[in-house]
Amino acid sequence: MEAEVAELDEVVISGSLREVSRSESPVPIEVVTPKLFRRNPSPALFDAVGMVNGVRPQINCSVCATGDIHINGMEGPYTMVLIDGMPIVSGLSTVYGLSGIPTGLNERVEVVKGPGSALYGSEAMGGIINVAPRTRCWRRASPSMP
Repeated sequence: MEAEVAELDEVVISGSLREVSRSESPVPIEVVTPKLFRRNPSPALFDAVGMVNGVRPQINCSVCATGDIHINGMEGPYTMVLIDGMPIVSGLSTVYGLSGIPTGLNERVEVVKGPGSALYGSEAMGGIINVAPRTRCWRRASPSMP
């Protein structure tokens, strides 16, 4: 008797702001998994996103090692970086956002390229990089916490 293997579709949120199957997403989304990070090790997510076609990290200052991420040729200010669906609110989000995140802490990274990501506003005209951490690294603050 042969064992049947059922493969489930990946669930993504970046293309529609809600959980949908990757195959049913209104915009194409590339998902980078830890398997790719293990095959091509890099210390920070800033360098690792360069493995996605059309995504290019660029160092702008060799003294302080800051840079931005270009998606499909659009400049860094048009790339929005999200952590677990929440935007890093800053004009410098692509500069400092991904260089401080080690690749080992991520469950997956969703990349949406092009104007299909416009539902996030003018900062996302080039695309979106949504980092989904492996575990939640924060606790909800409550009045009863010491």
